[in-house]
Amino acid sequence: MEQETDKKLNELIDSLNSVITKHGLLTSGMGILAENTKKMIEVLDKIQKFMYFMEKRQDEMFKWMQKTKEQK
Repeated sequence: MEQETDKKLNELIDSLNSVITKHGLLTSGMGILAENTKKMIEVLDKIQKFMYFMEKRQDEMFKWMQKTKEQK
C-alpha cells in the first residue's frame, strides 16, 4: 500500500515538474489571452447595450422635458 502511494506521489511530482518553472506555473499565454479576450468582449457588449439603452432613455426624457416646457 505504501509503495503504491509513493509511486503515485512520484508520478504526480514528475507531472508537476513539467509545468512548474523557476518563474512559476507554466501556462499557455495564447489560451489565457483568448479566454480573457472573450470575456472582455462579453462585458463590453453588455456595457454597450446598457449605454444605448440609457442614451435612448435620456433622449426620451429630453423630448418630454421640451414638450412640457413648450406647454407652459
